Amino acid sequence: MSEAWPAIKIREFEHVVTGATSLLRVSGQGPRRREPGHRPVLVIDDGIKEHRFSALPAPPDTGRTLRAAYAVPSGLVRNARSYWLQHDDRKRTNLSVPETGVARMGADQPAAAIDADLPDAYEETRRLEQRILELEEVHARELRDAARKTSEAEQRVFQADEQVNAARQHERSLAEQLSRATADAEQLRARVTEADQTTEVLRAQVASAEREVSQARATREPLERELEELRAARKSLQRELDHARDQLRVMTNERDEFSRQATAFDGLAVKARERAARAESEHQKSSAALQELEIWRGELERRLAATTSELGAAKAAHEADQRELERLRERAGHTD
Repeated sequence: MSEAWPAIKIREFEHVVTGATSLLRVSGQGPRRREPGHRPVLVIDDGIKEHRFSALPAPPDTGRTLRAAYAVPSGLVRNARSYWLQHDDRKRTNLSVPETGVARMGADQPAAAIDADLPDAYEETRRLEQRILELEEVHARELRDAARKTSEAEQRVFQADEQVNAARQHERSLAEQLSRATADAEQLRARVTEADQTTEVLRAQVASAEREVSQARATREPLERELEELRAARKSLQRELDHARDQLRVMTNERDEFSRQATAFDGLAVKARERAARAESEHQKSSAALQELEIWRGELERRLAATTSELGAAKAAHEADQRELERLRERAGHTD
């Protein structure tokens, strides 16, 4: 039974290049006599995935001896990382790197003339898979860069919005202060006007009093003191008015400066949004290119499967022709 093969001792593992396809030959000896069974499957790992190959049809093995031949694309043999035999019970026998062998005339010789006409589809597929991996790495790197740039742009926009909001809030505060200062100035102006009117009245009163000084000398001194107090109050109000005007000019200058800063921050926010939009557009283009490469990869895999099926059919037909040729030779020998 086939469960005896996992303990087989490998005596020979070699390959013969016949064009686009190589022939891998394995021979070994089991630990005890056994009935003929299924030959193990050859598994080749090229670092990307595992490839499985069934043994080519051949006469049954006898005794403890195993002889098996496998048709493998030459490109896969050149890029193989490891080899092993997969048995029916899922156990495996590891193989070393195959030695270079020579072609033999017999039933295990592959159809070299047919293989030479087939393109090395595996090699092309492997190059495309490698290219897809490279593009995926580039795409991932571009996605990370775009995400980083987008995050930085959003952060700058957020900071700019905060600064603009703070500037606008400060501008509103300054406007409120300006409004209060304007109201205070209006009140001061009203008080100054009232003081001027009062001064005019007092001057009239003084004039009347001076005319009546001869009659009311006793009342002149209090009126003069009151007039001096009103003049002092007028000077104080005038100083307050001048100070309020100075504050009004300072606050007006601060409002103009914050208005300029708000305009500059608005420009920075617009530029950051434009850079984020360009990064998103580049990301969409990279995604479209990756999808197109995935479609090509599926198509190439389908073509490789079809080519492998045609190769198996051609080999089977060739072996049938070989058997028929041997039978005709034997019949011709008997006839002679």
